[in-house]
Amino acid sequence: MAQCSGRNLLSWEDRFDLDVEYVQNLSFGMDISIIFRTVRGILKKEGISSETSVTMEPFRGSAEQTTTV
Repeated sequence: MAQCSGRNLLSWEDRFDLDVEYVQNLSFGMDISIIFRTVRGILKKEGISSETSVTMEPFRGSAEQTTTV
């Protein structure tokens, strides 16, 4: 879902949230919607580059990540 909702323009947290939303709401209709949105994104070349890089910055952990001792 993250791939067709902004791809590299999204933060890692937003991408994870969208992927969790997809898993929690699995349906054939959603899959068809994602396919059409993906094709549209490819044709329009949307979300290929992030604001600071040609590709997505490397994942360096979540801001919500906690340390356990």
